[in-house]
Amino acid sequence: SDTIWAFQRGLAEEFQTNPRIVILKARQLGISTIAMHFAYWLCRFGPPNSQHILILSKSKEDAAYLLEKVPVINDAQPDNLRMDTLINRTFMYQLSNGNTIECLASTESGGRSRAATAVILDEHAFHRYDTKNWTSLKPTLEGAGHFIVLSTANGQANLYYDLYQQAKDEGSEFTAVFLPYDLPPHRDDEWYEREKLGYIGREEEFVQEYPRSDTEAFAKTGTCPFDAEWIGEQIQLSDAEPPSQVLHQGRGRVWESPLPDVLYGGGLDCAQGLSDQGNPDYTSLKIWTPRGKHVASYEVRSKVEPGQVAREIYEFLKMYNPFLVVERNGAGAGMIAALQALGFRNFY
Repeated sequence: SDTIWAFQRGLAEEFQTNPRIVILKARQLGISTIAMHFAYWLCRFGPPNSQHILILSKSKEDAAYLLEKVPVINDAQPDNLRMDTLINRTFMYQLSNGNTIECLASTESGGRSRAATAVILDEHAFHRYDTKNWTSLKPTLEGAGHFIVLSTANGQANLYYDLYQQAKDEGSEFTAVFLPYDLPPHRDDEWYEREKLGYIGREEEFVQEYPRSDTEAFAKTGTCPFDAEWIGEQIQLSDAEPPSQVLHQGRGRVWESPLPDVLYGGGLDCAQGLSDQGNPDYTSLKIWTPRGKHVASYEVRSKVEPGQVAREIYEFLKMYNPFLVVERNGAGAGMIAALQALGFRNFY
């Protein structure tokens, strides 16, 4: 059809052939609409009483808005393809063949006790209970059903970011798909600058919603006083050089062993495992030379016992004896005390 763009057609074909996809997208590309067409296609052409498509959205309003698309899709079919409807409610739609689409909000119990044959997580980076929902939906993930995760970026401290990065690194069964802002033919550089000029909000928020690369999408999210694009480039460069040592089941990485008479610096950002928004958060140690060369790091979440984390961090500090800066939040104050008890004294 001439009414859809080529990249949308390509994505629809990808949905049919690839059962595991995680999509990072710019705004207003029509991706959620394509996903709803795919949900309808599964129901319309699947065997009778075989399909229960579950869609989780970030709010009840968004869930209801998504499901409103389905009867419109059905009504638009030719007479020989259009199907009668048994149920057409705010959050559930069922065709006369018994196949069902259900749209729900990503609440704490969202997806629990639902025997879904396919799952679509819409704007997943903004789901408050993403980890709990994921656990509830694992039986579908372990089966043969389709599992589609799509979102615009929302920083790095959430499950969606981890899923995308794992897929991009080919570390999971998912395929990573990035859809930049300029896929629609009318979105050129002039359009981009005009939209940015008229955007009400911070520049990093605009870039988050209309990214040119996946690195830019994630690096620009959040309020950062530094040049986030440059930071993203340095991350890519560091990823290209594998560490010479990997310690503590991957939590610790060493690129350069400590050298005598070098006065190292270090920064330690301590977290309690969850951000204020309920998303996973890292405890992170970085060690560098006086010229700013990154030589070692340690990163961990809350699944490791705090005393063990302190001992593992102390092991790095004993190796390099850096002049250490610790963020003095609640978790940081506790870590300072633990490191002092272990014998470390070289604090800023």
